[in-house]
Amino acid sequence: MKKILLFAAAAFAVNTVYAGTNKVVNGDFEAPGYVQSVPSGYTWDPWDKQNNLSELPGWMLSTGGEWNGVLEILTGDDWMGDGLMRPDDDLNVLRFVGYNDNGWTNVAINQIVENLTPGAEYTLDYLVAARFPSAEECGGGWAPDPNFGYTVSEYDGEVDDNNNPRPGKEIKTENLAGRSEWENASIDMFHAGTTFTAPANGKVYLNIYMANNYAKNNKHDNLWMLVDMVNVSSEGDAGVAGVIAEENAPVEYFNLQGIRVANPENGIFVRRQGNKVEKVVL
Repeated sequence: MKKILLFAAAAFAVNTVYAGTNKVVNGDFEAPGYVQSVPSGYTWDPWDKQNNLSELPGWMLSTGGEWNGVLEILTGDDWMGDGLMRPDDDLNVLRFVGYNDNGWTNVAINQIVENLTPGAEYTLDYLVAARFPSAEECGGGWAPDPNFGYTVSEYDGEVDDNNNPRPGKEIKTENLAGRSEWENASIDMFHAGTTFTAPANGKVYLNIYMANNYAKNNKHDNLWMLVDMVNVSSEGDAGVAGVIAEENAPVEYFNLQGIRVANPENGIFVRRQGNKVEKVVL
């Protein structure tokens, strides 16, 4: 399996610090209890290997059915890097897969993030990699229309006709296709997210999506997105225990090629201690 991480992406990782308790349930997708299988009758999947995730602890799933797209858990340390941007023991990554043959796609995961301090500033951060086919790959016709990103909305307890939670007023939203990080072909993975102020009831509706109305003739693996390490936290939630744990965490150093260095000296290195990653000159 090809590793998605290219070390050029480290420039976007070194300043990210997860301060405080993560309010997202199962943000690393490591929780047991997810359910996925390869259903029968996948005429668009002649390989009979495309998993369809039906249960994912902490998350609501939205695919519109396998004819629209699917979600699956991939396991292994070859996906999206191997310990610098993700912890070494983080083996699961969530994959969004677009409909395989001449179709439209609208795949998303949603969660009601609770127990936020009203009026406090929070940071949403997650790792993402994406691939959308080119017009040439699709054989002409409609042009590809990359559309993947996130929306943070208020949540006041409303439900839709199917009794599913319904988001309220948008707080922050972004289509990541406009990001220079994604447009740069040398960087396959980057940090996405935003800051927002928690509403009065301390709850937000978090939506991470991949949607596309695009060219015909798309084929297997043309359209996908990988997501991991979804985090919503605030510096105000860190507390003394979190600071002590961070200070006592072991320190590791890596060179700019992503190789761990036992005794760094005379150069620029990436220093990692707990969840804190930064560039240092020694």
